[in-house]
Amino acid sequence: MKLSDEAEEILETLWVSTEEEKENVELDAGQRGRIVYLHSKNDKELQKLMAMGILPGMPIQIIQKFPSYLLQIGQTQVAMDEEMAKDVYIRRGR
Repeated sequence: MKLSDEAEEILETLWVSTEEEKENVELDAGQRGRIVYLHSKNDKELQKLMAMGILPGMPIQIIQKFPSYLLQIGQTQVAMDEEMAKDVYIRRGR
């Protein structure tokens, strides 16, 4: 299944390459930031993330990392495994 043109455009537009940008797995619990982009070789994984409201520009906080990742995106908390969490890149808040 292919991503919609709109989803592809969002991902291409928000591709930013800076040292501040990190995968969730590299950040500690309690850290906050904003989602910069999503990246996965699996289109279904990207669609799942977007369906859960995990979109570029959204504020994010890592609540816990073990036994699974618990993320707060806006007013929603989402749990996921490490493999899916690796697909979410965020810029740490200051």
